[in-house]
Amino acid sequence: DQAVAYFPSDVSQPGTPAHLDAIISFTEQTARILGGRTMLLMTANSRLKRAAEVLRERLEKHGSPVFDSVSDRRAIDAFRGTERALLIGSERYGEGIDLPGSQLACVIIEKMNESMTRGPLADARKSRPRFGLFDYDFPLRMIWLKQRVGRLIRSADDRGAIVVFDPRFHGWSAPSKIIVVAALDPIPVRGGTRDEILMKIESM
Repeated sequence: DQAVAYFPSDVSQPGTPAHLDAIISFTEQTARILGGRTMLLMTANSRLKRAAEVLRERLEKHGSPVFDSVSDRRAIDAFRGTERALLIGSERYGEGIDLPGSQLACVIIEKMNESMTRGPLADARKSRPRFGLFDYDFPLRMIWLKQRVGRLIRSADDRGAIVVFDPRFHGWSAPSKIIVVAALDPIPVRGGTRDEILMKIESM
């Protein structure tokens, strides 16, 4: 009852310029709706820097400071001590970050990262079980996803939304979707367009 995980359906594939533009625009709108209280988690520093640059230009003139983990090692502390702020974090911000209370109401995740399941060693491990995707690949991805979703609910009173900008979810087979839903249980998983999700966030 305290959180919902949304997967936008009207988004380009991760890694494309259109995907980055969409996540920047959505983050801007979310931060303005919520008065800051938003964390964006990126999987590549190059895209993080671009997002931070654009969002800082768009939001700070409206009274919402933007802190990012690449340009400021004390970004978390600065975010904790600042109202109406947006925090943009790299991969290391997906684990161990504790921001309980009303200061954080939305966690936006760039995509489900699969980098840990690539490479010669990962390929060898995936080749051993009968169903490498389900027995090796997906369990690691789900651990990664749960850690990032877990940044939102840090106390019994926390509430908010998680938005995973990965439209690949909607094209997956039913068994694959079931794995995602089971991994995030008891947080419900929902789809919808970006505008529909923004309306849900606004009504939280």
